[in-house]
Amino acid sequence: MNIPSDIILKKLSKGNLQKVQLIQALAPERKYVFLDEPLTALDNESIDLIMDCIKTKINNGVMVLMTTHKIESTLDLNPIQLEINNHQLKLVDPIA
Repeated sequence: MNIPSDIILKKLSKGNLQKVQLIQALAPERKYVFLDEPLTALDNESIDLIMDCIKTKINNGVMVLMTTHKIESTLDLNPIQLEINNHQLKLVDPIA
């Protein structure tokens, strides 16, 4: 993702810091991965790369719980969409 390995983290842009945090979250072997707005501040190429990594995790049996405003980027994951409104959680009809 074009991030120099010797750079000081506090000198990174928001997008590059987001990439480092995603690498930290997705690299280890885990049964569950929780991602809060992982696509924020990323360019389209990085979004595609992260989504490919998330798909691989899911295909390997990892449960991924992700919040996002970029629903269109998740459609091929066959997501279960939940909506929070007025402190109520509800299942939204499957995305077509």
